[in-house]
Amino acid sequence: MNAVFKDIIRSLLGSWTFRIAAVINIIVAVILTTMPLFNMMDYESSIVTAFSSSILLLVVSSLLAQKFEEIGESPEGGVFPAVIAALVLIAPVFLIGFLSAVVSRQCSLSDGLHFFLMYTVLSAVVSSVTGYGAGLLFKARWKGILLAVSIFIAFIVGDLVRFFFHPPIFFYNPFYGFFSGAFYDQLIEITPAFYWSRTADLLGGLLFVHAVILIKSWSVRKSRLFYIVCAICTLSALAFAITTAHTGYRMYRSDIIRLLGGTHEGKDFTLNYSKDIPKWKVNFYAAQVDLELEELHAFFKLKRRVPVRIFLFKDRMQKRRLFGAMHVEVAKPNLREIFITADDIPHHSMRHELAHILAGEYSNAFFKAAAKPLPVLSFIPIPDIAKIEGIAVAAAFELDGVDFYQRARIIRALGNKTSAEDIFHGNFYAFPSTIAYTIAGSFTRWLYDNYSPEGVFAWHKGKSFTDAFGTSFKAASDAFEIFLQSEKAPEDEVANLRKSMSRRSIHRIRCVHQVAREMSKSRHHINTGNFKAAYKHAQQACRWDSANPDIKLHVLKIARELKYFDTIDKMTSSALKESKAMGGQGADYVQAVLLFQAENTIMKGDFPAAKSILTNLLEEDLNEGMKRMALMLDSMCDLDKETRSEVIEIFRSTDENAWMKLEQLAERWPLALYLAGSSALIKDDFTKAADLYSKINPQSLPHGLFRKELQIRYLKALFLAERYEKFHEVWKTITESKTKKALDVLHKLSKFRSKRIEN
Repeated sequence: MNAVFKDIIRSLLGSWTFRIAAVINIIVAVILTTMPLFNMMDYESSIVTAFSSSILLLVVSSLLAQKFEEIGESPEGGVFPAVIAALVLIAPVFLIGFLSAVVSRQCSLSDGLHFFLMYTVLSAVVSSVTGYGAGLLFKARWKGILLAVSIFIAFIVGDLVRFFFHPPIFFYNPFYGFFSGAFYDQLIEITPAFYWSRTADLLGGLLFVHAVILIKSWSVRKSRLFYIVCAICTLSALAFAITTAHTGYRMYRSDIIRLLGGTHEGKDFTLNYSKDIPKWKVNFYAAQVDLELEELHAFFKLKRRVPVRIFLFKDRMQKRRLFGAMHVEVAKPNLREIFITADDIPHHSMRHELAHILAGEYSNAFFKAAAKPLPVLSFIPIPDIAKIEGIAVAAAFELDGVDFYQRARIIRALGNKTSAEDIFHGNFYAFPSTIAYTIAGSFTRWLYDNYSPEGVFAWHKGKSFTDAFGTSFKAASDAFEIFLQSEKAPEDEVANLRKSMSRRSIHRIRCVHQVAREMSKSRHHINTGNFKAAYKHAQQACRWDSANPDIKLHVLKIARELKYFDTIDKMTSSALKESKAMGGQGADYVQAVLLFQAENTIMKGDFPAAKSILTNLLEEDLNEGMKRMALMLDSMCDLDKETRSEVIEIFRSTDENAWMKLEQLAERWPLALYLAGSSALIKDDFTKAADLYSKINPQSLPHGLFRKELQIRYLKALFLAERYEKFHEVWKTITESKTKKALDVLHKLSKFRSKRIEN
């Protein structure tokens, strides 16, 4: 065997195929060191090196098998050398990646090594045995290589077919590991399902090569051990195939429906929801779907009703496990299905995702979405993302009370000159999502409003712009710019959008996945009530991403729960010193830190100091939430000594029901009922919240902001408690236009819901 190994090593080193493969691998590894996020050992670098190494190793191992036969050795003896050859080929990739990780100050090298092992190393092993088996089947070298590469292509095509015809968008693949379904997904972990898939990949590769050896070699047919190995691999592969849904390795529509467990049949839709979502929330979402579909059918001028299936996941973790891409909501127009997470009420992106489905009626017949010719190969259609997202934004034209015409004006006010021409005739993904979606959506809506809906639908379906609208794209784009300049951007919204646009993109955050893993663990411990463990993981995330204000505020919130008053003092003092380096997020961050500092100072009993902080803070331009918090703390400072002590005791208490004691302080502190009602609302005790809010005299509250918010929260509690008659009675008393606008969707839903109940 030693002589055989020497011959193999000599032939490998002397093989131009192996040398070329090694050089290509090294070039790929070096290129990755120049790219943000790819220059560390984690998800991005591991999946790329696994993919590239697999292709090369399929070819190299196929040639190695034929070399082995040429020197007259039995086929089974070359499996182990093929694996050794694979490890030799990826060794330089590992070394380059490891050095890059050290230079780039990798947050956790153990995480990086884990990812490299699970992706690159195991994919290399699977590719080497698969390529070796393919090479054994044919004497002609090109046939073995062709079979090896065909196996690789077959798995890729299989992934694409599953993506198109089945709900999940994540893939477990023997040649590249795992793809989450999104190009930039923060939380990428090595899950139990990934261990299962890697085990299945190894067993599958071994089964394939052993089956080939059994065909080729007479000697192994007499070996009982060989048959035992084949039997174990076969039975294990069958077991994995049968249990794919239970292990999370592969999901189909029926699996997701079964695991979610809940079904609601509507007029034009089926809502498959997680049974862990409260029934009141499911009813609310069902009412929203009814309303949105009614209005969207009118927007798209569809005479025929389009049936839709909605998958509603209880949280992002469940969505990631059953569907993939936990941080994005997704529509699959060709399946007429959308996939969303139960979150806010009304759901912020439901209308947008439903719009994708209905827009499919004016689209490419295959994709059920707008398409354009592939460059060079013009006979092949590919999705036209600018049109796809543009028409969905045009149909769901308002977000958080601000329409996309206003958002486009704000973008211009901030100095961004990205034009419709840049978005529609350039690379949609080359622009930040805030810019790309806003310009694409506002321009499409402007065409809808100023030319004709039919023109938009014809253009979306593939008609030329000139034929659809009777004018050139440039002329329309110039007219659109004049329209945007005709009104001034709303100043109160400029700061909010500026903050959104100033956020760092994921690929600019060092160790983004490792930070996200720590934050995920922290939130998990918060949900289980283990705040000390949550604090530990949040601190680690903060050390790794010290420029992230959201993480620092998260740490402060946990410290407040743990009553770590000295820690809060140190953190707020340090944060205020560092705030000048926060860029566009600096002002909001400083204000949030000052609120923590004021609250902490009150908890320690230093009311003059707290009053001074709050007085200065209230002179600044605060958003509504911060201003209410500052006013509430300021009101606490003005209470008499006895009442103030009772309030502080409630704030300090670790008893979940302590906040309900605030009801007893209502006569001495009007805000007490407001806070007690809000606590009940957070805990989904809507009847109690409605009762508490009903007892409040709005004029007793210290500021108009509380009175306006009281209207919103009271109406929400009444609606969710199904007190519709009282809801409409209170609604009629609302005259303030801004409040009415904020409640408009809630009002529509309640009317529609009430109508259904009456019927």
